[in-house]
Formats: sequence, C-alpha cells, structure tokens
Amino acid sequence: MRKTHLFVVCALIVLSGCVQPQKTQDQEEMYTKAASLQKLSKAVEATQYEEPPSRLENAELLKHATTHNPRLLEGFDAYTLKAKAQNGHTAVLMCDAPGQHGLIEDTGCTGKVDMHHWKTQPLPPCEFTINLDVKCQ
Repeated sequence: MRKTHLFVVCALIVLSGCVQPQKTQDQEEMYTKAASLQKLSKAVEATQYEEPPSRLENAELLKHATTHNPRLLEGFDAYTLKAKAQNGHTAVLMCDAPGQHGLIEDTGCTGKVDMHHWKTQPLPPCEFTINLDVKCQ
C-alpha cells in the first residue's frame, strides 16, 4: 500500500512538471501589440526632435510619425489609437475598437511599455493616464 502511494505521488510530481499553464490568446495578442506599440511610440517621440517639433495630435501625429515607415501602423486596424505631444514628449494609447477602454499606453521616452491597462479590471476609459512631465524627466 505504501509503495502505491509513493508511486502515485511521484507520478503526480512528474506529470505536473510536464504541464505548463496555457497563455490565453488575449495575453499573447496584448503582449504582441505592446511590442508593436512601443516601436510606434518611439517614432512618435522622434517627431519632437524635428525643427520645429510637431504640434499635431492623434491621427495626424501618427500619420506624420510614420511617413518614413507606414508599416508601424499595421496590426492596429481593430483598435483605436490616440497620440499626444506635451512639452517635448509624446505618448500613444491603444484602446478597444469602439474607443471606450484603454488597453496599452506607452511613452516614447522610456525603454519599456509603460501601462498594460488591459490587465486592470474594470478596464479604464480610453484616456491618457501618464503624466509626461513626470515620466519623461
């Protein structure tokens, strides 16, 4: 009897090591979108180093920032994108398709994606939350 219990316990330990939790498609998609958004936010940030710096907002700023590489906007068709410039720095916000909820927010001045709003419950509104004056010091 004791050998049977030991065998069952060992088998469960071995099997549990073989089973890895599955990421949901949403997580994979959001992390992929975050990486793409980070590249886009860097291009938007670069507009602030032009002479004179770009004073455009939203779609006009995104279009201007990607004139050298329009492919930076690929993959965002099912989402609403917003961009803003403030005091020499920029941020890009990806929201759901109707533009009701913020999903990912990134500044061009940092080395990582700044906000993964999609992890928050309830989802926040599609509004910028990052203070660029503080974040980009």
